[in-house]
Amino acid sequence: MIAGVVLRVQRAVHVREHAIEYRGARHARAPADVRNLAAPGEGLADPALIVRQHVDAEMTGIADSWPARARLGRADRDQRWFQRQRHEGLGRESSHFALVQAGDDDDAGTELAHCVAKLPIAEFRHVSLRYPRHVTARPPGRVFRAGRPVGLRPRNVACVRDKRVEFPRMAEVSARPQNDAKQTYAALDLGSNSFHLIVALDWGDRLQVIDKHREMVRLAEGLGPANMLNPKTIARALECLERLSQRLRLLPARNVRVVGTNTLRKARNSLQFIARAEEILGHQVEVISGREEARLIYLGVSHSLEDNHDTRLVIDIGGGSTELILGQHFQPQLAESLYIGCADISDRFFEGGRVDADSMAAAERVARQEFEIVERIFLAHGWDNAVGASGTIIAVHDIIEAELGSKDITPEGLDHVTQRMIETGHVDNFDFVGVDSQRAPVFPGGVAILRALFDALGIRSLAASNGALREGLLHDVLGRVHDQDIREKTVLDLARRFNVDADHAARVAATAHDLFDRVAPYWDDLDPNVVPLLRWSALLHEIGLDIAHSQYHKHGGYLLDNMDMPGFSRSEQHRLSLLVRAHRRKFPAEEFVDALDLAKLCVLLRTAVVLHRSRSEMALPPFEVRAEDDFIRLSFPRNWISQHPLTQLDLEQEAEYLEWSPIRLTVPKR
Repeated sequence: MIAGVVLRVQRAVHVREHAIEYRGARHARAPADVRNLAAPGEGLADPALIVRQHVDAEMTGIADSWPARARLGRADRDQRWFQRQRHEGLGRESSHFALVQAGDDDDAGTELAHCVAKLPIAEFRHVSLRYPRHVTARPPGRVFRAGRPVGLRPRNVACVRDKRVEFPRMAEVSARPQNDAKQTYAALDLGSNSFHLIVALDWGDRLQVIDKHREMVRLAEGLGPANMLNPKTIARALECLERLSQRLRLLPARNVRVVGTNTLRKARNSLQFIARAEEILGHQVEVISGREEARLIYLGVSHSLEDNHDTRLVIDIGGGSTELILGQHFQPQLAESLYIGCADISDRFFEGGRVDADSMAAAERVARQEFEIVERIFLAHGWDNAVGASGTIIAVHDIIEAELGSKDITPEGLDHVTQRMIETGHVDNFDFVGVDSQRAPVFPGGVAILRALFDALGIRSLAASNGALREGLLHDVLGRVHDQDIREKTVLDLARRFNVDADHAARVAATAHDLFDRVAPYWDDLDPNVVPLLRWSALLHEIGLDIAHSQYHKHGGYLLDNMDMPGFSRSEQHRLSLLVRAHRRKFPAEEFVDALDLAKLCVLLRTAVVLHRSRSEMALPPFEVRAEDDFIRLSFPRNWISQHPLTQLDLEQEAEYLEWSPIRLTVPKR
């Protein structure tokens, strides 16, 4: 009988104690002091986890009457263990640790596994789950080998000293909804000019925005001639992220998206900045392509407008780039991202903040030249209405509405705003509605770009929308959570476009997934974020055949590394291309030096490809799989392998290729 579970939490150097009781009819004989932790009036019929904070005296009283008292004593010793981990650098000052210890009964593991997802532990980084040595019951799901502790890994959640059981990683535990109709989601746009945060509640049928935050970081301003972010700008950006991290750290990974745009695409030292940013935020930072940025902007704008089935032109003028998108409903049909933004134009043509007619005309000419390469394409498609998004356009709209009374931006309104700026003469003297001291330095460049767009595309009226990239990110996150991931559609579209043999690719994907399930108990430290790449790489592993059979894996890798793939960040796209590039022939070990998770997935993909090299529709025979940290072993029925000598030869050759891999393949000898 499980009497209870003790959760010991260490935050920084302060230790709090909580009691957690698994309540149910079959546990009615739990000690009275433990049962009384339930809130008054709550019955014992429905299993639930109740968490209550207690002072040391109360915990002492519980321990005195609890059969698991000996293990409480052992847990006290673990306080020193936590402190040692911190001293050794395995936990930062903000890290949270938890120790979950089961009771005496054989049912302890099973019961705990059933209810552990309900633990309110979203804030903890590392969780250790322990059993007494004599407990022999194994919980449902994958069972890990005994006597092989995991230790503290940044992504690892479950660590059992005596037995190892399936225990979801932190992102998966905290992401499992307590109430499907009410989840918190967040999106952070690390723009070239501003950082934008939005937080919203998902009520099932609608999104309710509960928090917005914007800071003018001026990231593009710190980009020098060598495309290196200077230390001052990096420090300013990281200070902003320190403040924003308060709203993001406790949210599960699957509910948050953080993306970088043009400046982080261009900066040669962006990887160093991103590493620091991820450490501060506790979430992955993705750098997205220009067209992916355009897609997300269109998604954000479309969700902020009534869907009247018209074709709309969406314009977004950012600090480092300008996006133009044509589409209907929530689907963009034509998207372009141009390397011209309000920060860049303002720095080049309005030096020192001075604004005059000559500088404005020069800025417009340069912007007009940039749009020349796309204007004919957009004019040929046409649109029913035009909508603008983000800071510059909203500011222009607010000025025109306040001073002229117009609800939309028109050429006449733009002329009025331009003349007012020229008359003012300097950005420090701007007194416009919606243009504060932070936006003023980049405002003239934004107006010049907007005037050039009106001229190039013949725009007569432009509405303003509050939806933009951050709102698009939010809806994209919801799509992934609710199994409407645009990345899946992108992969299937590419497979059709490049004439991939869908049946063969599906067989390879199924075998790769089966292999993953078999080795998962051994490779429990795999980052869950890379697992979907295994399926997608299997579906696209022959994409290069549409170019040439010779070296087709290299053709496929090149295509996936360089084409526009809606929904994918640049890092995701590169990992996918690397898997396809490395799925056959020589293993490029140098590409996987700092990517052990990806190397493991690559070995699984290569093995699945080899097993289906005959392209037969016959099912594979039952076979066994074993794995360790550095190898995977396959065992086939003797009569089957003797009847398939080519498969045996292929497996032996594959084992030779993987000699240089961090994960080796072992196959039965002839």
